Amino acid sequence: MNNAIRLRWVLRDIIGKRLKFSPIAPNDLQTLIDLGYIEMKDDVPTVTIAGLDEIAIGNLPTDRGRG
Repeated sequence: MNNAIRLRWVLRDIIGKRLKFSPIAPNDLQTLIDLGYIEMKDDVPTVTIAGLDEIAIGNLPTDRGRG
């Protein structure tokens, strides 16, 4: 559950362009890429439609008992 919350905050940090103040841990970056929630564009992480849906719905695979 803590992983799901942390990863959602990372997605929000990417959307809010707060990466200077809140850098992404390499493991979290790779997890989000593997899940298809972000993609790299010119070495900058960008949230995909699936990532936006995740923030809206809250259905990360690490959530237990959800979707």
